[in-house]
Amino acid sequence: MPDAQGQGIGSALILALVTELQRLGIQQFCLDSGYQIAQKKWQRKFGEPYVVAKNYWGEGTDHMVWLCEVQDFIEVVQKACF
Repeated sequence: MPDAQGQGIGSALILALVTELQRLGIQQFCLDSGYQIAQKKWQRKFGEPYVVAKNYWGEGTDHMVWLCEVQDFIEVVQKACF
């Protein structure tokens, strides 16, 4: 929802997710997106993706996958939230 964007809701949800992964002892997970807006934000927050599937959704629309370390992700999201 455009009105809810930029308020930290997504970051809070991701923090809750990775906190639970950490509690369960899971050290890595994949984050992927075919949405260009999300890709731009995630590249700024998490760096270059692990894999890029060029033109996956058609000419000029890639799909990107990030391989994330739970601990690193918690630190990044905490910085974004606070």
